[in-house]
Amino acid sequence: MKAVDPHRWIGFLAAVLLSVCGASAAEEQTLLPDKLNDLPPEVRSFAAAKEKQARALARKLDIQVDPQFWTFFELARKLFDANPDREFYVEESFPLDWMYPHLSPHGLIMKIHRQPLKAIPAEAIDKDRQFWIKQQQQLIGDWLQPGTLVKDVCHFALKIYGRKDLAGFTGDPNFVKDDPAPKAYSKLRSSIGGLYAWRIGNSCNDEDRQRVKTEAELAFKQAYAFCPISPEALFRFVSLLMSDGRIDDARLLALTTLQLNPTNQTVEDLSQQLDRMKRQQKPQPPTQGGGYR
Repeated sequence: MKAVDPHRWIGFLAAVLLSVCGASAAEEQTLLPDKLNDLPPEVRSFAAAKEKQARALARKLDIQVDPQFWTFFELARKLFDANPDREFYVEESFPLDWMYPHLSPHGLIMKIHRQPLKAIPAEAIDKDRQFWIKQQQQLIGDWLQPGTLVKDVCHFALKIYGRKDLAGFTGDPNFVKDDPAPKAYSKLRSSIGGLYAWRIGNSCNDEDRQRVKTEAELAFKQAYAFCPISPEALFRFVSLLMSDGRIDDARLLALTTLQLNPTNQTVEDLSQQLDRMKRQQKPQPPTQGGGYR
């Protein structure tokens, strides 16, 4: 299990935010790790309210998180609210409920709009798709499209990351041979996919809902193709598929990740759970689509 040390990051990140917002050195000092207990009661109350959610998410992603880590991200909301004349952007570390209505994709990261959005602007969605298609083409090739089957994404993962077979690969060999880079890009794309997935259940109409559903699936396919051993990419994609009743695709994803990372007990548990659910489900017709060759 990966451990996140809040004392390593909270003070530093808070100081950076406060510096951006024009805080004095003395104000920055009040948020250094050894002063966390001196935070205002209303800030600490945010951490208490979010502790249960933070722990549940951490278990799902196989991450050990101290609840104090959550405090910083709720503090970010206070800084956001207190500085209406400044623009804010976020590289998501954990999904934050309060931010989702305000977010739109912005390249590798997301923009926090001052007012909640009824829907993500179509222009922002189109720009996001084109941006990530370009990233994908450069890094892993142009084979992955919105209609690409999950089984073909899994085939790519096993061929490139499992067997290390780069025959016919048109992306960047240095990228797939690296360790941090695929994880970073997968995390960034998965975060944007998470925004689209949130919008599925919070859309104004069926047209918007279908559009963000399509974009969520594409984003999760890309995130998984970037790094198929990423727990976040896997679990978020599985969640989307299960909400659509696509248990066969969900099982295939889990099995593929398990083949690439056979010692991951969390993924093994997920695979077994999906197998049990499959045994209780009626047969489904096969899907159609293009694939990776």
